[in-house]
Parts: sequence; C-alpha cells; structure tokens
Amino acid sequence: MARRLLRARLRLLDLTPVCIRNVTSPKRFSCSFGLAYEFTDELKRAYQGFNLDIAARNGTPNEWALPEAATYAIDRNGTIIYAHTDPDYRERADPREVLNVLTKKAAAALGPRALHRPTEREETMPRLRYIEESEKTPHTRELIESAKRTGAPDPRVVSLMTRSKLGIAWVEYWNKLLYQGVLPHKLKEMCRIKISVAHQCGYCSTVRSNVAKAEGLTESMIGDLFDYTGSPQFSAREKVALRYADLFKQDEHAIDKDEVYAELAKHFSEEEIIELGLFCAEVDGVGKFVKSLNVLSWEEACELNPKLNAVSPPRVAAE
Repeated sequence: MARRLLRARLRLLDLTPVCIRNVTSPKRFSCSFGLAYEFTDELKRAYQGFNLDIAARNGTPNEWALPEAATYAIDRNGTIIYAHTDPDYRERADPREVLNVLTKKAAAALGPRALHRPTEREETMPRLRYIEESEKTPHTRELIESAKRTGAPDPRVVSLMTRSKLGIAWVEYWNKLLYQGVLPHKLKEMCRIKISVAHQCGYCSTVRSNVAKAEGLTESMIGDLFDYTGSPQFSAREKVALRYADLFKQDEHAIDKDEVYAELAKHFSEEEIIELGLFCAEVDGVGKFVKSLNVLSWEEACELNPKLNAVSPPRVAAE
C-alpha cells in the first residue's frame, strides 16, 4: 500500500521507476553492481537436498549465485541519491524513506512551490525515531521479526516500543493478550479494528493480523464491522462483543451498567469477559498513544482505504 503513495509522488515529480528485466546472466549482471550472492558449498548441498538447482532454474549452468535485493534512486545527472541493499531478501527498502529522499531532491531542484500544491499533504513521519540496528538485542530482533510474521502488532510500532525496557514489556504483554487467552483471536482482532477506526488511528486501522486472516477474517467482514448489527457475517456472540467494544469506546459510563454485563453473560464466561475488557482497554488506551506517534496519519490511511472516510466519526479538534 505504501508503494502506491510512492508511485503517486513519483508521477508528481515526473520521475519513472525502472525495472530491468530479461537479464541473461543474473550472476554477471549483479556482479557488475557488486550485488551477487555466491552460494557456499554447504548452502549449495542444502538446496540440492531439496531438489533446488538454482543454476538450472536461472538457465546459467555452474553459476550458483543470486542477486541481492537492491533499491537505488538516481537523479538526472546520474548521481545515486539513495541506496539500499541487504543480503536478507526479507529486508527491503522502506518506500517512505525513498519518498522522503525524492521529495527533498525535488524541493531543492524545483523549489518548494512545486511540491506544495493545495491538494498535496506532507508525508507523515513518526514523532519518535525507530530503534537503530546497533541498539537491537537478539530479543528485540525476535520481537520485530515476530511482528513481521504475524502482521500485528505492526513492526514499525514494535521498532519504536523496543527502544524502552517497559516498551519491550508492553510488546510481550500485547502479544500474549492478542494471541493467547480463551477468546478466539479472530474475535479480538475484529474488536481491535472497530475501536481503532473509532479513534481514527491511521496505523491501527490499516494493520491486519495474518493469524486472524488465516482464521477466516476477510476484508468483506471488516467492511461490515461498521454496520455489524444487520450483517449475516457475524454470529450473535460476535455481535455482542462488538457492541461491548462500541460502548467501551464511547466513554467510561457506557459500560458501567448491569444490562451490559447481563447481555455479555449470555454468551461469555466470566473469564472471557475479563479478557475482553482488558483487551478493549488496551486497544483504546495504547491505541491513543500510538495514534499520537504519527506512524501513519488518518489521511494516509483513508488514501489506502477510502471506505474509512465513510465509517469514521467526525474528528474533534483539541481545545
């Protein structure tokens, strides 16, 4: 999704992304840029053990090598103004980093008025910096990698939180609350998205749990979250939980009623109600903090998912 924003800004700056195809020898081509990854004998044997013949697949006999993923931004004078390479194919360039480099370059070359059209918005930058590679420990790396695998929490927020000892403790607790317990993860994910949209957190509203998707949560169901009472996609139990999330988000008085807990008791055990309450409290409270970090603005979230504009309440200006 972030790449769509990048391509839109490239069109504005009259720049064209280039993809080089039909290279006859990946090894020779990547070597010319110093980007070839040569297989060790041990790695070659491991691949052969899985019947993977890289040389044959590439059509280049005896060339056991793969190009590294790389992203470059080159100006019209042929000067490299951005470069990102990593032997780990999972570590790709962040489109927002590329976008910021191009924006600054265009501002210097064309003047600020070229980039400040009335319809244009400044690119969102977090208010706190991400953890540096040199600051990471094996444990914080694993927390970030886990976020990449599961999809929620988002690796960007984990990369912010893990700069603090208590932030690390929060990530550990949040993972337990989100993925463990007695309530289905899919149900908790629906409540999380419902509350996130209500307080217009661009980051939280666009994050999706891969685990919940594997459990059957679809974008169609997410679209129906905002009119769940009449939707056939949710069970009576799920609708009661979503109603509770709605009330939780309204204010502290909305859930402070006997009838609210009487309705919950028809569908949930007391252990489940405790978990649901803790979960909604975490999403609401920490969600407000994460929203203020400006990882992804509400406007950017609505660009990525225009449906958010139709389902969210009007924003209230701070006094």
